[in-house]
Amino acid sequence: MCDKDTLPQHPTEVADEVAYRTARATVGVVPFAGTFLQELMDVAIGSPLEKRRTDWFRSLAAEVARLREQSESFDPHLLAGKPEFVSAVYEATTIAMKTHHEEKLAALRNAVLNVGLGAGPSELFRGQFMHYLDRFSVSHIMMLRALHSPDSYGTMAEVTMNFQGKREDGNLQRALAATFPELSEAGLLSQVFSQLRDEGLVSINMGNTNVGMRSGLTGLGEAFLEFISGQDFSDA
Repeated sequence: MCDKDTLPQHPTEVADEVAYRTARATVGVVPFAGTFLQELMDVAIGSPLEKRRTDWFRSLAAEVARLREQSESFDPHLLAGKPEFVSAVYEATTIAMKTHHEEKLAALRNAVLNVGLGAGPSELFRGQFMHYLDRFSVSHIMMLRALHSPDSYGTMAEVTMNFQGKREDGNLQRALAATFPELSEAGLLSQVFSQLRDEGLVSINMGNTNVGMRSGLTGLGEAFLEFISGQDFSDA
């Protein structure tokens, strides 16, 4: 019988660990310097990788525990019996090992939990959305959120209100530049926007004359954003 207070054990190995152990073994055969380099790899590479993996699984388990506290009907022990959930954990873990940005880690956690809860898209779109999470930067995710809720996303909301009724070329570009000044200064604003649009996630053009209060995402963009957004049963 399962202990209700004990969550399923997390996987013990991911691709990055295998690569690290292979590299460590290779270094070990180097004459004279082998032992020193192995110790250096343990301190500078092995330990940080292990900590990142452990932190990721702990944060994922914490989210599962949070959902369990919010809803008594949610049984975390059933997750281990869902092949799609196990696959999502593996895919997300591989991506999580490559980033230190909390915004992206949160999106990955939400994606995994949505799959486990049966709230995710079909398997075809799930693979595509995981691919987006692997490729997209935090800036891509933040821009999607801003375009989804231009009337409530921080600076975007303020600029949107100021532009209401003013039909001038480039209003959207100016609104995005004010919301993401770091991208604008680096000359990456148009590139990030174009990549989202090329993937079919954005329905509007950068040169739009009118900045609306409604979402500028396509149905696919809305579905992806929902996939990486958290579940909350507190009001259920």
